Amino acid sequence: QGLYLYGGVGCGKTMLMDMFYDSVDTPRKRRVHFHAFMLDLHRRMHELRSSGVEGDPIPHVTQEIIDECWLLCFDEFQVTDIADALIMRRLFESLWKKGLVMFCTSNRPPDDLYYNGIQRDLFVPFINDVKVSCNVHHLLSPTDYRLMGTQAAVYMSPLGSGTAAYVDNLFDRLTETDPDTSPKTLDLNGRTLDVRMASYKNGVARFTFKELCAMPKGAEDFLAICKHFHTVFVEEVPRMTRNEMNLIRRFITLIDALYEKQTKAIITAAALPTKLLESDGGPEDELFAFDRTVSRLTEMQSLEYLRKAGRRGRESLSHIITPLIEGEMTHGLSSDIWDVYDADLNGIFTYNELEVLMDDLCVVIHGHSRVSSSHVVEGMGRLGCLEGSECEIDFQTFQNNFGKLLEYVQNELKE
Repeated sequence: QGLYLYGGVGCGKTMLMDMFYDSVDTPRKRRVHFHAFMLDLHRRMHELRSSGVEGDPIPHVTQEIIDECWLLCFDEFQVTDIADALIMRRLFESLWKKGLVMFCTSNRPPDDLYYNGIQRDLFVPFINDVKVSCNVHHLLSPTDYRLMGTQAAVYMSPLGSGTAAYVDNLFDRLTETDPDTSPKTLDLNGRTLDVRMASYKNGVARFTFKELCAMPKGAEDFLAICKHFHTVFVEEVPRMTRNEMNLIRRFITLIDALYEKQTKAIITAAALPTKLLESDGGPEDELFAFDRTVSRLTEMQSLEYLRKAGRRGRESLSHIITPLIEGEMTHGLSSDIWDVYDADLNGIFTYNELEVLMDDLCVVIHGHSRVSSSHVVEGMGRLGCLEGSECEIDFQTFQNNFGKLLEYVQNELKE
């Protein structure tokens, strides 16, 4: 049997699922967010029809998925569309018959899925199948752990000239080493997505809320943005009402994508996250999902999240670190290192940020990440600060002494 784990926002469901997933020793497993799974499902069905397969594509997709995995871990299971509801019912009936094990997380119990949805009676048999195929467990916790981190200045409200000037300066700093921040165009399976300002080199893109959420965009667009850029500016987020459900749905999907892909989000808004939605009624699924959005917006301001987001893939950092190892020390390279590892973007380098940097340097240079606290304290000293873990380093000091830190990691942290 599988597991259906549900509970309030930020109570640890995803963390538990990821711990379980990492502990299962099999290559035939898959961990995926619900939005990404549905996009992949529609892509598979389209490719089958385009290749000339006639009739029902579900049996073919079922076999493809079973060939790839017997364990499927779903994060944020939710259904808000009748077409997706019926596809999910038929697909999982087939997958469970072939032995698939599903572990999913959700904010809602199975009986509340697609609550008040159109033609929900057609979806109810799937709910019964979920309860038969999975152990249903309520993770009952009064604590939203996402709200417990130390906050950084990456969510700014209210809107105004001061906020706009701060964001302009921050964007200029993050793209300092790339003169080309002109508009870019992303290719998306036969269509395009325009990016108003962006740097491919620095992995930074800039949008307004209207460009992302007042236009017909969805999960595929937002996931593509996350694939190309590790830092995304979303500016001028307004307060929203129940009469703007399309805006609300797109904003929920946008934040889900940014969070799932561990993307840094620099947001300017008319109000704090808890005040963005004037909750005077509306579709219950969306209002329920917006609680998750508020929680995620809060966590995405935390130093813990920003540290993970800054190093979301060591392979993407090797193009910065490798030239340094080869002796190419330039202002641009040290600036790129700083922008990645100054997690909270506050212009100050701390002990915790240096620990992450040294860990990644060791992985790239020596293939291990055995960096101790004494190594980090020594690293602070090599950067010119002798106050140990309490030290704070500015960019100029970092740039002047980074070569000494690199030499220390290369020569003295081999084992």
